[in-house]
Amino acid sequence: MRLGLLIAALVALLPFKALLQESMPPANNDAVYVIIKDIQVEGNEKTIDNVILAESKLNVGDSISLTELAKELKNSQQNILNTRLFNQVDLLISDWQDDEIELQITVDERWYIYPIPVFELTGITFGEWVNNFDADLDRVTYGLEVKHFNARKRAERLELVAKTGFQQQYAASYFFPGLDKARNLGLGFGVSHLENKGATTSINNHEITAPLFDTDVLQRTQANVIVTYRKEITRRHSLSIGVRTTEIADTILDLSSNFFAGNSLKQSFFDAQYTLNMEHRNLLEYPTEGYYLFGFARYEGIGTSGLDLFSSGFIANKYSKVGKKTFLSGSLQSLYIGGETIPFNNLISKRLDDDVFRGYEDYVLVPKSYFLMKSELRYALVDKQFQKVPVLPKQFEPVPFKIYPKLFVDFGRTFSDQLETTNPLNDDLLYSFGAGVDLVTLYNLPIRFEFSQNHLKENNLSFSIGKSF
Repeated sequence: MRLGLLIAALVALLPFKALLQESMPPANNDAVYVIIKDIQVEGNEKTIDNVILAESKLNVGDSISLTELAKELKNSQQNILNTRLFNQVDLLISDWQDDEIELQITVDERWYIYPIPVFELTGITFGEWVNNFDADLDRVTYGLEVKHFNARKRAERLELVAKTGFQQQYAASYFFPGLDKARNLGLGFGVSHLENKGATTSINNHEITAPLFDTDVLQRTQANVIVTYRKEITRRHSLSIGVRTTEIADTILDLSSNFFAGNSLKQSFFDAQYTLNMEHRNLLEYPTEGYYLFGFARYEGIGTSGLDLFSSGFIANKYSKVGKKTFLSGSLQSLYIGGETIPFNNLISKRLDDDVFRGYEDYVLVPKSYFLMKSELRYALVDKQFQKVPVLPKQFEPVPFKIYPKLFVDFGRTFSDQLETTNPLNDDLLYSFGAGVDLVTLYNLPIRFEFSQNHLKENNLSFSIGKSF
């Protein structure tokens, strides 16, 4: 048992050997400098030029060495591609006269408006729905989400949500990523209202007790405003202020007297959160090289005496190419919650993200805090790209087709000052290992098939969409 824990921890730490080593810049033996005379943008029928130009550190009038130029051409191409507005980006020198050059950026635009049907189980897993709720369709939430990623041709994001069924929800949000010419200041707003025909009243042995009623027994209304500042292209600071009001029916209070502090039927408070994002990844949807750092600090309970909750956490991901077709990636993740903890049954969806602890998809984990290390070793078995696919609109082309077999290890520790008896995994050493296959296709979105075994020697076969970290 101890040997297995040690091996899992050592394997999980492997990707961070490179992250801890400082990389020295290459010697610049090329003293040749050029001046950028002009930058032209082509292929953007719906996106304004400034959205594209603002993602590059190259500007008209800059004097730059050839060594730095080659590096910045690659970085700028990645930055523009990672806006998720384009299928393909080419950044080339179109003309060179003496010590003056002209650059050309050619982009291939995506679709920007996506209506997404919703059919989901709110707050429970598929297994719980089948075993505990007899696959009752009244426990299903369905509806429509509409996302616009390039509103007003300025990469502004609009999102509308309308759901009904077990949970009724209506939400709208809008984000302006570029209030200034350099597109470093951003501003966003969001509002939402939901009504539930049920609420979680207990979690015993990692199973949810959430009775269903004929009428709505929980309502929540919230709004927030967020301000962002991008000091550099790869570094963004965010500050958000929100207000939230939640009200429950007498029925829920009878089943769970500590749903809110003081046996109240209503709770209202303000919250504030600071977030830092730093990233330099070669491909946002499925990175194989680069890094990603995320950290946050959040306080909930401003304006009320019934809540005093501070939380903070971070994610540090490193992606490295270790062979011609072999890639090693790792992630360090942590969450800390201090102060007066919100009762677990105050949460509408209690589960951690399914991808946090792989191998424990059948368990409801609600620790107060946790620390986690994840590692993946991937091999590019197939890495192709089709410029034309007859059945697809041009907004989806070119179409990547990649197959990555992989091995992975997850190792972590959960911490909790409550629920240890009825939910022992909330305060335990957890680890899992396994193998899988990532199929990467449209918009470089991976489809994941993973087989894992956790520390309880339980096997799990899972299917999911989106990168694991």
